[in-house]
Amino acid sequence: MNSNSSVTLLIAIAALVQIALLVWAFVLWLKTDESRLTLQPRWIWLVIILLINTIGPIAFLIAGRKPTESVAEPSQNGAGIEDLYDR
Repeated sequence: MNSNSSVTLLIAIAALVQIALLVWAFVLWLKTDESRLTLQPRWIWLVIILLINTIGPIAFLIAGRKPTESVAEPSQNGAGIEDLYDR
């Protein structure tokens, strides 16, 4: 492989990664409820994702959404699966 083709290959890989990040962040942006977004209004994240190459989608994936509500831990009072089936 000469240096010209290896540079072309690196550029092609970088472009594919950038496009994949853009699509992934955009789809998540579409699916995310506005109340979970860290910046309001919603369109601000769209501008960041689309106009700041590579960094914008990464910023949204890392910091753009608030965490989901966690599932409560099971109670420690002895209630368990047996109680669900009245045993």
